[in-house]
Amino acid sequence: MAFFDAIIPGGSGDLSWRVVAGLLLGFAGTALLVGATPAQILHADLRGPIALTLASASWSLGSVYAKRHPTEASPYVGAALQMIVGGGAVALVGFALGEWSAWHLTPRGLGAIAYLVVFGSILGYSAYTYALRHASPTIVGTYAYVNPVIAVLLGWLILREPVTARTFVAMAMILGAVMWIQFSHRVPGIRRRAVATAGASE
Repeated sequence: MAFFDAIIPGGSGDLSWRVVAGLLLGFAGTALLVGATPAQILHADLRGPIALTLASASWSLGSVYAKRHPTEASPYVGAALQMIVGGGAVALVGFALGEWSAWHLTPRGLGAIAYLVVFGSILGYSAYTYALRHASPTIVGTYAYVNPVIAVLLGWLILREPVTARTFVAMAMILGAVMWIQFSHRVPGIRRRAVATAGASE
């Protein structure tokens, strides 16, 4: 998202070395958190990762476009419409692929759907669209680094999944990257205020 925010005209995004360093640090922390070795990556089926990468790029481009072209509609209405259209499109694709016959709703599955509807969609996505209106897309996009940390903590808390020293190092790298990117976006503003203050004093 930082890349599109920097290259698409009309915004305040700046792909400075500080931002790039923060993004690389966050990516390295995420890779460490996943724990996959280069050999495993080379021998893995890359169709899924490539599809997810393209989806993330499309999501980032759409987010930057929405930031550049704001509408008068409520962010909550916009979020609802996007989820309805997206959910309907996915349902149609699943129906066309014959996935309805393999769909069996269980109490556990119903609970998972309820969780995703409330926290992942109503709260999470609405908060994302609201933040996108009030902050830089580069800063808002750092949520993608925080999500794996939250997932690991929830897995440890609810499912008692093991958490090792590598996990803590990776989470520290990710959170450090987010804080660094936040700081990097404040540096130009601090410099401008300092220059303005110096000019006024003269």
